[in-house]
Amino acid sequence: VSVYGQLDMSQARLMVLETCSVASLVPRWPADGLLLPAAANGSLLEAFESPTLSSAGGQYQLCWCDSSFAPCTEAEDFHVTLGTLTVVGPRPLFQDRTCVSGERCDIHGLLGTHSSDD
Repeated sequence: VSVYGQLDMSQARLMVLETCSVASLVPRWPADGLLLPAAANGSLLEAFESPTLSSAGGQYQLCWCDSSFAPCTEAEDFHVTLGTLTVVGPRPLFQDRTCVSGERCDIHGLLGTHSSDD
């Protein structure tokens, strides 16, 4: 997952949560929801990256914390919603389908965010 934009990170951190300021960590999100800096120009952050994402598809909140007022280590420290992040993919994650090796396998009816049978 890559998030691009500009944010002064001299005293700030971002976390992906279901709901800002609530202990609502997104299951299977890397680094417990913290977006890790990928590119910076001084204290101006230009990109965030996380390794391969295996969280369920859905709408999540980008939550901001000012480290001059809070430790920015717990979900409850991230009170400000900067925006939403849409993860395209299956939801719920565990939807069983069976295919036979060596034969054509058409998978239909998967539920998810921004998914279709096409």
